[in-house]
Amino acid sequence: MRTLNIITSLSLLFCIGCESTMVGPEYSEHGLEIDVPSLNNINGYYTFVIGMGNYQGPLTLRAQTGSYNESQELGWATNRRIVVNGITYDMIDSTSYTDEFGEGFMDLNIGGSLIGDTLTVYCSYSDDYQDVNFIDSLKVIIDVIPNEGLDDLNS
Repeated sequence: MRTLNIITSLSLLFCIGCESTMVGPEYSEHGLEIDVPSLNNINGYYTFVIGMGNYQGPLTLRAQTGSYNESQELGWATNRRIVVNGITYDMIDSTSYTDEFGEGFMDLNIGGSLIGDTLTVYCSYSDDYQDVNFIDSLKVIIDVIPNEGLDDLNS
């Protein structure tokens, strides 16, 4: 009986001691960084210039998670909404997903009524494996080419 208790204790100790946490380099590099690949980041701000006949347009944002070969659901939001014909709209869709390279993309819809504003864009996701929530933000200044198209915008 005593031999059975020793064998049972040793096997439990072995099983507990050999439990794998599966934390490797592929998980330790998960994180979140968002940017605007088509614009320069100057002191934490991106400037989107409206002009040359273009008074609105999408601006493509990128989120990098470091989460390769597994899809992550990204949540997106801004600090502003736009009103068109009395109806309020979000400037950005609320969800996108990462690809096999750990990148997700989203279009921010910008209109001429936002000239002079600075928008804050937020992105977040929950890494289910690490049980960690990541969040990042960036700022986009909406500007216009001086003396071009201002009459068209105000009519």
